[in-house]
Amino acid sequence: LERRAQTPVFPVKTAAEIVEQLSEWAQGAAFKANELRAEVTRSLQENVAPVVKEKASQASSTAKEVVKEVTKDKAQAVQTWLEETAPGRREVLENAQTRMSSLWQTTTEVTQKAAKKFVETM
Repeated sequence: LERRAQTPVFPVKTAAEIVEQLSEWAQGAAFKANELRAEVTRSLQENVAPVVKEKASQASSTAKEVVKEVTKDKAQAVQTWLEETAPGRREVLENAQTRMSSLWQTTTEVTQKAAKKFVETM
């Protein structure tokens, strides 16, 4: 195997020189990336943000209208249900009231009898 001289001749660099070169390159790349980020941010704010705001506003308006309609429909449905079930609910309430009155009357009578017996046994 024959060893030939390198063409072109590359100078030998120390590790410190290589690190310095890479560091300079990285700093330059970071600077360019920062400039690009600023440009992209500005472009988004100028071009995309207004469109997004407009679309969001339209979606919000549409959602408000849908909520109004659904709420109106639900309120009407509840009102109709209340009107349709009013006689039945009234009857159930009257029955419950009658039973409660009967229970109260029975409880009062039993209590009075128990009190009378207690007094008689003393």
